[in-house]
Amino acid sequence: MRSNGGRTLVTNSGKSFLTSEDALDVVKKLLFEKSHIAHPSSHIFSGGAVGYISYDYGMKFENIPSRHGRTNTFPEIFFGLYDELLCFNHKTNEWSVNSTERGESSAEQLMKQFTNHDTRTTNQVARTHFLIPDFKKEEYIRAVEKAKKYIEDGDIYQVNFTHRFWGKTGSSALTIYNQLREKNPAPYSALMCIDANKWIMSSSPELFFTVKGKTIETHPIKGTIQRGTTAEEDALLQQQLIASEKDAAELLMIVDLERNDLNRVCKTGTVNVKDLKHIETFETVHHLVANVHGELHEDCSVIDAFRALFPGGSITGAPKIRAMQIIDELEKCRRGIYTGAIGWLGFDGNAEFNIAIRTMMMEEDSVWFNVGGGIVADSIPEKEFEETMYKADGMLRALNVNAR
Repeated sequence: MRSNGGRTLVTNSGKSFLTSEDALDVVKKLLFEKSHIAHPSSHIFSGGAVGYISYDYGMKFENIPSRHGRTNTFPEIFFGLYDELLCFNHKTNEWSVNSTERGESSAEQLMKQFTNHDTRTTNQVARTHFLIPDFKKEEYIRAVEKAKKYIEDGDIYQVNFTHRFWGKTGSSALTIYNQLREKNPAPYSALMCIDANKWIMSSSPELFFTVKGKTIETHPIKGTIQRGTTAEEDALLQQQLIASEKDAAELLMIVDLERNDLNRVCKTGTVNVKDLKHIETFETVHHLVANVHGELHEDCSVIDAFRALFPGGSITGAPKIRAMQIIDELEKCRRGIYTGAIGWLGFDGNAEFNIAIRTMMMEEDSVWFNVGGGIVADSIPEKEFEETMYKADGMLRALNVNAR
């Protein structure tokens, strides 16, 4: 199913229908129709909907108009429903088939069909012809100063401001994704083929939320510092990040926002902060992360949780709606999939979604990605720009370009 402009197209077994019903309600109904084949005891994805919800859908959901036209043909929401999965366990180095409806013999047939193919990929270097930022450094600094003026005037406490890199490549999406996995490994990665000409390559470090049974958990990220060139420098930079009052205040604001959002769908008294501030380390940066969790009301589904939390506070700001209005004013184009969410909704009611940062989109030979950061009252514009370049580093290396 794919949705654009409030119209959702569902295609199944060669038959299609178009509806103006809300796209998330369509997903909910499609999942319910197959809920009888769910595996309730499973702790991993065992069948359901896999796809993404774009940031642009969040704009419409919050009734925020955009001054920007569309710049690509990706759907605002895209999901495929799967009742058969081929899984690889990286710990045991083993393949397995998870089939919700087919018998054991057909599962074995699928495995045989797949393993007969040579699935190895060559570790090619990406060929990117050029990459252009939509903000020059001076422009970015002026936009950050304008964001700070909104904070000074009391419109917002914080806003997540981003800019885009766009270019042309002679490489396949798989080559770029393999390079991205190598240069910027992250726990919530995804490669998605929307059609023959549209691809998403995500290497996200941030969990939007996970639902297991009635327990929901979110891991907002706020606070970033580059990696050191030596172990000693790296440890010093970690200490600098954990001691940063600015980053701690940023994270606390977002944690409060996430707690408020979760309280809309969780039982009274169950929303708690497991860990207010800890360091997570990645290939090119260290991040400051918090863990917030709660217990969903009995009558609340994953779709209800989506509506309460989306878009994530860490990539909008606080208050959320005013921050989103300012984002649309200051940024030069729609975000699209970037800062939306990529993941899965199970037939069993479980779910897991990333926040689509460190995420590249590709259409034909065009490739683009955004990077950004949280702007607060004491942000230093030049340092905010440098932080975005640290975040871009893994993607620039995956594309084999240097945009500094």
